[in-house]
Amino acid sequence: MTQMIKQMAASPEAVPPEERLRRTADWWACVIAVEGRSAGEPLSQVDARWVGQVRRIVTARLRLLGLIRLQDDLLLIVSEVMTNAVTHAGYGGPGSVTFVQRLAGGRLRIEVSDTGRGRPEIKAPSTTEESGRGLHLVDNLTDELGGRWGFDPDHRTTWIDLPTAPAAG
Repeated sequence: MTQMIKQMAASPEAVPPEERLRRTADWWACVIAVEGRSAGEPLSQVDARWVGQVRRIVTARLRLLGLIRLQDDLLLIVSEVMTNAVTHAGYGGPGSVTFVQRLAGGRLRIEVSDTGRGRPEIKAPSTTEESGRGLHLVDNLTDELGGRWGFDPDHRTTWIDLPTAPAAG
């Protein structure tokens, strides 16, 4: 490891980007307080803004890490899981959402947890329903990127795990 650090410091271009990412570790997290509301009541402007704030921070971190190629797809994935979490965290009273982004071993992992009572699930919405397609998008995009996603055993956390190197194919 010391040899790699010395090599990167002396001549960063001599180390392939995939190797740098495989050896890079990065972690960022935030906890968001969500206002309480009744089912069917729209998100407050403050709560709705959190999704955009997290997207902006994820964009900056992807650029910092040299993972700009993941930006468009990952921002859509983050938007979907964050919107679900913020929407459901505040039903019936104040709640919270935790967002974690980690890079280690050449993998980028996103985890979004909320305190809401509902459980995320993939639905089969009719053509007239306005919602229910987000997790289908997450599933398809994650698969296209060569990653995987799912829920923790009690369905409180949605996680996405992506390779930092382009998917073979």
